[in-house]
Amino acid sequence: MKKGMCWGGLPGDLSMEERLDLAAKAGFDGVEPRIADAGSGDLVNADSTDADLAKVVRMVKDRGLDVCSLMGGGVSVRVYPIVSDDPAVRAKGKDAIRRALHITAALDAEVLLLVPHWVNDAVRYDYCYDRAKEALQELGPEAETLGVTIGVENVWNKFLLSPIEYARFVDEVGSPAVQAYFDAGNMLIWGYPHHWAEILGPRIARVHIKDFKIDVGTGRGFAQLLHGDLDWPKLMKSLRGIGYDGYVTAEVGLLTHFPVESVYDTATAMDRIFALK
Repeated sequence: MKKGMCWGGLPGDLSMEERLDLAAKAGFDGVEPRIADAGSGDLVNADSTDADLAKVVRMVKDRGLDVCSLMGGGVSVRVYPIVSDDPAVRAKGKDAIRRALHITAALDAEVLLLVPHWVNDAVRYDYCYDRAKEALQELGPEAETLGVTIGVENVWNKFLLSPIEYARFVDEVGSPAVQAYFDAGNMLIWGYPHHWAEILGPRIARVHIKDFKIDVGTGRGFAQLLHGDLDWPKLMKSLRGIGYDGYVTAEVGLLTHFPVESVYDTATAMDRIFALK
């Protein structure tokens, strides 16, 4: 398995070059940027040109790193949700995802992380399921043509709340370019990560890791690796059991007073986790 680091897990007060240098020096194999809104001036933005993206690839490759995957975001989820009641809004959301797929391909990132939407008072569960599936059935062939996989992530969005439903959703979309981006920490509050890994099996395109303290039970319970309740030996055994050998990417915060040191701490924790039998 390879070690990845989310872009947000690198100190934001460093330049983009310095953040990449730090990731490489700490021993990571790749970084996972987020597509920032147009005009944000981040590493990757919704309005990045092909020349901008080629520059990013050179910056990353020159340091011996990969763009291991790419977080979607921006307008596709927040402004133009693909589960909207308005077909015109859904169409704009799909266009935003098409743009994200193009960016992913240009960065040789292979996998685009996508959160379809959140189930809430205004978005009923069955509508979210059906409309997200419909959108991904349309986008799947386009992703295949680009050589990109859409990884649907499980987050705290009141959606895909069991591994059985998660697997069924991926299967019903029916495209080899639509898989699961499995986050082993996000569902610890209501399940067992090693069970989810085994049930999702070959559907897993990428893995996020973070730790979580169950007795806290809120967003404040997310913790540095090895500082929570995730059963790392069982998770690693399950991932190896299903033959997963791709990127495992840390999605963790930074220590308040020692942000640079915490990047090294995360890399060391991942080495210990990967060494588990």
